[in-house]
Amino acid sequence: MDRQTKQILLAHNAQEKLEMASTTKIMTALVAIELADLESEFTIPDEAAGIEGSSIYLSAGETFKVIDLLYGLMIRSGNDSAVALAIATAGSEAHFVHLMNQKAEMIGAYNTVFANPHGLDGAIHYTTAYDLALITAHAMDNPLLKEIASTKYYKSTTKQGTVREFHSNNKFILNYPYATTSKTGWTTPAGRCLTSAAKKDEMEIVSVLLNAPNWFNDAMHMMDWGFENFEAVELVAKDAVLDIVDVVNGDKRVVPVVAGESLNFPVKKGSDPIITTEKQIHNTYAPISKGEKLGVLQFYIDGKIFYEVDLLASEDVAKKPLPWYLRLISKLNFIGNIPLESKGWYSW
Repeated sequence: MDRQTKQILLAHNAQEKLEMASTTKIMTALVAIELADLESEFTIPDEAAGIEGSSIYLSAGETFKVIDLLYGLMIRSGNDSAVALAIATAGSEAHFVHLMNQKAEMIGAYNTVFANPHGLDGAIHYTTAYDLALITAHAMDNPLLKEIASTKYYKSTTKQGTVREFHSNNKFILNYPYATTSKTGWTTPAGRCLTSAAKKDEMEIVSVLLNAPNWFNDAMHMMDWGFENFEAVELVAKDAVLDIVDVVNGDKRVVPVVAGESLNFPVKKGSDPIITTEKQIHNTYAPISKGEKLGVLQFYIDGKIFYEVDLLASEDVAKKPLPWYLRLISKLNFIGNIPLESKGWYSW
């Protein structure tokens, strides 16, 4: 999947519902980053200590910064860290799982159900390769999560002075030259699961493998295939002027609107797709602030929308000053006192 546009480049059994093991933690991290106070301190409760499977060996009563638990979650895949983050963010593991499922639906991952924040086997805990690619692509839009998911080493210190060092053993992150992020997962029922992202030139690709015995090599081969067969074509550049918009009641009659971001589209080499655009302007009333969203530029392929770029005001536009309105009222009153016949108007 292309990370920015969410376009599928290659798929096999992409809609098959499968368990996802610790790749679950991508959603755990995303929800925690969006909702928790990352610099706050959290004391580990009994429920988060001694969780089976991969662990950062939390002890009840230790006090961590929430940001440190995130690194323990993504680098060492701590199941105990996942439960601690859930409670720190939402007050309970159950409420946090509800938020995870809400977020999945918002993203469009409609064939995904989370039963817990860590990925240990659950009765109703599954995703599809497509859904997990979508979740990963959205997660990689978050700069902090992307940084954490690419980190190879991190050291944390509890309030009590205990030091923990987290070393990545993710072979994709360690060995693939274009790697940006990756998350592993494994349980006996789920098999080996891997989500990864890699960037070469202006194209960033997300790959997902579920129940894949040769996970790291397969991911690298998929990335190589993507970079060899597709190229990123720039459809619009950030800050490029895309239109001139009339302003209502402004001290300027018009304002140029610019692209809020660059858009690169993955084009299969040798192909010539037909891409069309449509502008939607939502606001033209002063006052307008520089950088304010005034509308969107929509991109279509085969008649279906695949991306929207925000259209932003390139400069401030103030409302017309009060004296202007007073002069207008004065003129209207003057016209109102002129006999009807002299205005050139007719009645019948």
